[in-house]
Amino acid sequence: MRRHPADLLKLQAATGLLCVPIVLAARQWLLPEAGPMVQALARMPASGWVPVGYAMVASFAIAQVLWGRAIGAIGVAATAPFALLVPVFGVALAWGMLGERLGAPLLGSAILVLLGVALHAVPIARSAFRPSHSTSR
Repeated sequence: MRRHPADLLKLQAATGLLCVPIVLAARQWLLPEAGPMVQALARMPASGWVPVGYAMVASFAIAQVLWGRAIGAIGVAATAPFALLVPVFGVALAWGMLGERLGAPLLGSAILVLLGVALHAVPIARSAFRPSHSTSR
């Protein structure tokens, strides 16, 4: 993966995009009464398609590009703990945009995750910005 980061990004995008139709097809197959979903989508106003488009396309593409670059820059093992931030950001968005109420256990868990990722990220950031001492003449 380190030798071919562009191929890794293509693999991530292809596998991620495959999940969407597979899940929708499984839903249709498992729940035959899901037919009204098509009519509901057809009646949805344009203002409803903007957040859906962002969530399905833009945020996914941005996340995949950033994730691929992080893997290329610091490696898979160093990048993996950052995946723990996904639910923390989801909870923060639900609170900020939808007014979701957050209890003490959830907030405590989010703080623990943030602290853990920070403990992991600080040494990586320090080594990335540490000046190299080369002895070239």
